[in-house]
Amino acid sequence: TGYKGDTINLVISKGKQPVTVTFSANGGSVSPSSKTVYHSDNYGDLPTPEKTGYDFKGWFTSSSGGTEITASTKVSTTSNQTLYAQWSAKSINISFNTNGGSCNKSNKTVTYDSTYGSLPTANRDYYTFNGWYTSSSGGSQVTSSTKVTEATDHYLYAQWTENPISDWVLESNVPSGAQVVDSKTQYRYRDKETRTAATSPGSGWTQGGVDHADPSYGSWSGWSTNSISSSSTTEVQTTALFRYAYFSCSNCGTRTPVWGSSYKCPGCSRIGTVKEGSWVCTWSPIAYKDSNYVSGTYGGQYKSYTTSLGDGQKWYFSTGNRYDTAIGTKDTDSSATVIVTGYRSRTITYTNIYNWYKWGDWSTWSDSAVSASDTREVQTRKLVKYRAK
Repeated sequence: TGYKGDTINLVISKGKQPVTVTFSANGGSVSPSSKTVYHSDNYGDLPTPEKTGYDFKGWFTSSSGGTEITASTKVSTTSNQTLYAQWSAKSINISFNTNGGSCNKSNKTVTYDSTYGSLPTANRDYYTFNGWYTSSSGGSQVTSSTKVTEATDHYLYAQWTENPISDWVLESNVPSGAQVVDSKTQYRYRDKETRTAATSPGSGWTQGGVDHADPSYGSWSGWSTNSISSSSTTEVQTTALFRYAYFSCSNCGTRTPVWGSSYKCPGCSRIGTVKEGSWVCTWSPIAYKDSNYVSGTYGGQYKSYTTSLGDGQKWYFSTGNRYDTAIGTKDTDSSATVIVTGYRSRTITYTNIYNWYKWGDWSTWSDSAVSASDTREVQTRKLVKYRAK
């Protein structure tokens, strides 16, 4: 239908139906983003999209699934069409840098945009493994749940914390394989207290050897003219003994220095009552000259007596001997010896005196060195600081 005054141009095409194809990169990028194709012709050259971490699988009629479209595929639709890029995640090789340690696995293949999954544990003596990181120091930690975001092969680095140094401990308590970083010797001591005594001074004392023996003495015996020998258990003293004597009257008991059948007793005045067999003598260490003697004449003989021998009775000696002191002196009125060697003794008993000792309490442990001696016992111990393996 036309109108007066209008010009109408009519184009009648008997060619193929054009179709606009739009390219959806489906998370990637593509250029060009569209092209025109013709129904029943091949799609011809198709652009190659890019998506980080992924390999391009091809163009499809759906974002997932659908039919793949290639350059040689014929256009079967007359309507404009969207083609969708489909992708497969890249396989990434991960190498493990132990950063001074060791690991039983040197690499692993992971998939881009998936988690790293199970990761090995690295080991390093005297260090604690902190985990895997994107850098040898600093960087980001990578765990089994971390997604792979690096699209190329890459390294993961072990990072470490050096194990701390322990406090001082006994060397015997150091764990197996630990690294000893310092050591010292400590000392403690105890002193020995000593005493000498016959018996234990009390609880805790130990008897040592005999120190010496203390003697104790019995009473002195009386003086005797019989010889006595000294020994380790007998002490002997000698001195000059002086003979004192008397005769006694059988009637009245009066003591007199002489006897005789015609001798008249000065006590009872009887004649012949003082007989020879009544003679009694004793020996005394009191010298004649020191005896406070009294001299007189008895039956025509000059005699002296003393009452100083301890019994208060009269004891007689020849006045001619009153100044004599030499052992072996003879009686001036006879041939008898009147001064002889006298002996007396006493028993010696010995009590052993022992050395006793007792150790005192131990001192506290100290870093200051101490030397042992006869009276000081010293113990040592070794302390160390270590770093666990």
